[in-house]
Amino acid sequence: MTIRILVADDSITIQKIVAMAFENEDAEVEGIGDGQEAFDKVPDFKPDIVLADVDMPGLDGFELCQKIKGNPEFAKIKVLLLASDFEDFDEDRFKECQAENHISKPFKSDDIVQMVLQVMTGESAVETDVLPDSVEEKMTSPALRNCWSLLKGFPPIPWE
Repeated sequence: MTIRILVADDSITIQKIVAMAFENEDAEVEGIGDGQEAFDKVPDFKPDIVLADVDMPGLDGFELCQKIKGNPEFAKIKVLLLASDFEDFDEDRFKECQAENHISKPFKSDDIVQMVLQVMTGESAVETDVLPDSVEEKMTSPALRNCWSLLKGFPPIPWE
C-alpha cells in the first residue's frame, strides 16, 4: 500500500530531502510551503501522514495539526511535526495539538523514513531527536552529500 505523505514546510530543501528519502519506498510525496495551503490540499491529496514544520507561513505546524485533528473528516490523518533543533520546542502546544510525534531538523534520510513508518504503524510515541553525529556519517552517498551541502547553504557537490 502506497503511503501518501504531505510535507508542509517552507524550506524547499526539506521538501526535496523528504522526497529523496522516500524514492525507494512505496510512497507518494507532495510538498507545499504554507500551512494554510497544506490544509487546503488535504481533501484532494488525501495524505496518510502530514509532516508539518512548526515554524512556517500561513498556519504553523501546531495550528495545521489542530485543524486536521479537529476536522472529523481528517482526524485519522497522522501528523509528524518538524522542528529546528536550534529553536525551543513548545511541548505544551505539541500535546495540545495531538500530533503523533515530532522530529528535529536536520535529520538523516533513514531517520525520517523510520520515523514515518513508526508513526504509521503506531510503534513509537516518544520524541526522536535526530542529529548528524558527524559530517562523515552524512556523506555516505552522493545524494546525501548533496542534501547536506544544500542544508548547509553550499552548492551541490558534483556526482562522482
